[in-house]
Amino acid sequence: MGFTNLPVSVFGDVTDVWTSTNQPAELGQIAFYKTTGGLWSLLKYCEATDGWTKGDVLVHDAAKNDPANLETAATGDGGLGNFRGIGAATVASASRGWVYVGGYCPAVSMPTNFASGQGMRISATYAGRLSSAAINATGGTLAGTSLIYTVAIALESATVSTANSFGSCNIVGVYL
Repeated sequence: MGFTNLPVSVFGDVTDVWTSTNQPAELGQIAFYKTTGGLWSLLKYCEATDGWTKGDVLVHDAAKNDPANLETAATGDGGLGNFRGIGAATVASASRGWVYVGGYCPAVSMPTNFASGQGMRISATYAGRLSSAAINATGGTLAGTSLIYTVAIALESATVSTANSFGSCNIVGVYL
């Protein structure tokens, strides 16, 4: 069995976004990132179809034929298995930026209440957010009708009065 060379790098700034004078990576490049606390993340350099905000939950843009083209999850994506990552920084429309695709993510848009260890999925109520889900990494059904895909595990607890909370999570699996 042989090994394949992947375009992988280790770097230090996940907030670098593409501009005409700053092109920190090639589209689709994979990178490892280690926080000062020693937590590891896997990131992918992607293009923002319509732009996204730091912490937005992202899905593949079905209108594009490139897995590196992503857009903010809509409420219609809720519970579906099309999660691809979480924006590491705010990125303008038709620009590029890093996306957390595996491991630790320090800032993700969450629902109003969540508990440490809670399974999370794409929200069907709030665009670009996660919401709680039953733990079932392979997908299952809820009342026999809708699929549930657990994409992340919350790493802290929060009780807030708005839908604009942020938390950290561990992304389950790798979505390339």
